Amino acid sequence: MLEREKRSELHTPAENMKMSRVVLVLGFVLIMALYLEAQPGALDHIAQPEGCCFNFFTGSIPPDKIQKVKKTGSHCYQQGFIVTTPQYSGLCVREVAVNE
Repeated sequence: MLEREKRSELHTPAENMKMSRVVLVLGFVLIMALYLEAQPGALDHIAQPEGCCFNFFTGSIPPDKIQKVKKTGSHCYQQGFIVTTPQYSGLCVREVAVNE
């Protein structure tokens, strides 16, 4: 009986490796959770960069309807302009015609 109990208490090297991997992964997940909790919004710029356009409006906008024009950031993959009209607050266009 004692021999059987001693065997069950001892782990093989493969079992020890599995356990250490599990502990390592859980520790990493815990550290990441604490890090992201400390910096809310830390990954927002990766998910959706602020001031960037991904889909562009191809129609024309009457100049008298344009309230505001803002150029997309230099960090954006696609350059363009974000136009505000009475109907839309963030319409992305590739170019804006300027009437002087």
